[in-house]
Amino acid sequence: MPDPVVTDGNFSLTLPVTTGESVGAMTATNSPTSWSIIAGDPNGYYAIDNAGNITVTLSGASNLAAGTNILTVQATAAAIAVPTTPVLSLVSATTTAVFTIDVDNTIGAGDSVELQVQVTGGSWSPLVSDTVHTITAGEDAANQINLSLGLPNGSYDARAQVTDTVGTGLTSAWSNTVVNFTISGAVSTQIYFLAIEGF
Repeated sequence: MPDPVVTDGNFSLTLPVTTGESVGAMTATNSPTSWSIIAGDPNGYYAIDNAGNITVTLSGASNLAAGTNILTVQATAAAIAVPTTPVLSLVSATTTAVFTIDVDNTIGAGDSVELQVQVTGGSWSPLVSDTVHTITAGEDAANQINLSLGLPNGSYDARAQVTDTVGTGLTSAWSNTVVNFTISGAVSTQIYFLAIEGF
């Protein structure tokens, strides 16, 4: 997430002031989670809280005099954690491929799992299958998502990633290991034509 950009503020006080008196509230883009005064207040006359509210300190209440103070404040945003890389495991592969994808406990209902399959040894383009599955309530109870894919006979590689769709919108890295598997029992689709003539 980009760093917050602070909007300039101009506030005035009427002397005398009291400890804790509100000076004003600062604003910034990108949802800051903390604020600090980084210049212009060598005597500690002001305080700023994590919501950007500036107040007068005890020292300020006792010592502020008429005039202009120019404060420089800084807003910071907490780092947003990218979802942990999922662990992809092959449960079985004969006629269909069945996978278990272990996800961390920040992934839940409404988030998504993407499972990509390519012909073994490819470069992930083109793909044989690119499945995006939205996790439903209860499906993630054990932090495991199960997916099945029907594929034609052949040798394949698979990988997975997760997206915290509901929360941060961030996507994990692809699974640490690429799972190689072979489908050998798929039944080929056969088409029969039957022509009937009437007399």
